[in-house]
Amino acid sequence: LMAQLGFAILMFGAGLEIDFRPLRRNDRMLIASIGLWTAATITLVIAGVVVLRLDPWLALAVSCVSIGLASVILRERQLLAAPVGQVVLTLGLVGETISIAALTGFNFFFSLGGFGLQFFLALVRFVAIFFIAYLVMRGFRLVIWLYPKSVGKFLSDDPLELGVRLAMAMLFIFWAMAVWLGVESILGAFIAGALFSFIFPEREKVSEKINALGQGFFIPFFFIVVGSQFHPPASVGAIPWELLGRLLLLAVAVKLVPFLLFARHGLELRQALAGGLLLATPLTLTIAVAEVGLRVFIQTDGRAGVSPQLQSALILFAVFAGTALPFIARLLLGRNPA
Repeated sequence: LMAQLGFAILMFGAGLEIDFRPLRRNDRMLIASIGLWTAATITLVIAGVVVLRLDPWLALAVSCVSIGLASVILRERQLLAAPVGQVVLTLGLVGETISIAALTGFNFFFSLGGFGLQFFLALVRFVAIFFIAYLVMRGFRLVIWLYPKSVGKFLSDDPLELGVRLAMAMLFIFWAMAVWLGVESILGAFIAGALFSFIFPEREKVSEKINALGQGFFIPFFFIVVGSQFHPPASVGAIPWELLGRLLLLAVAVKLVPFLLFARHGLELRQALAGGLLLATPLTLTIAVAEVGLRVFIQTDGRAGVSPQLQSALILFAVFAGTALPFIARLLLGRNPA
């Protein structure tokens, strides 16, 4: 239970990291870049699957986008408000949302035996949770319009920690709602975090407290469980180096090439390279794909999903990518500005 709660807080934090403010500016060039980058990434993933003959779950793992590590590094380099930070975070917003939706779709398709009545009923439930989130958002916006002064208590250094309480309440409500609707529970947690971020753009203090609570206590339980399920190779020679190399190459190619072509926006080459590499480090969602895929493998008696051996390979890939790519990105971004 603690591991599941840690995973939920991890995905809630991923949604909470999303900054919707760049999209609200209605920058046509940015919106066009998002569309072109997304289309190019999907095209390259499909081409990579055909050429490298990858399993669909592996393709999903390398194409996922998560902005957790990217936001940490950009904040560390004080570049969140800089052009490179805004482009990376905006692309990460779209990419992470698509990745969560794709993971949910994969779960439905393979666990329910492909297209059929059950699959389309599952899609209805999938759409329903977004519709409920929209209604909640409209309700909150009405309350904020009616009582603007009272809302400030949720974002201030209130000793009662009303903001943290509200965030956790939204997490549990949407987590439970996702389970009740038969939708992947991580989708509910992610939507709750993204919804809180959209309703309260100036959420930095609450976000720091939620991250401290999660990273300091709950999330380690999840990674302990993941580590206990990891089956390490018997020797260095037993590590699937060829598979890891192909995954890493494809993960970098499908994010970096479209970024350089369509999302550079006058950035220096070093910053553009760093931005593409940051988008290629989806540590959180790679682990999520491995976990959901293993669950599907068990549910279908091995007919679909991610086998334990493949899960171990994905975890190794997540470790390699989550270590090497951010390190290179830091070098490209240089030291903190004075």
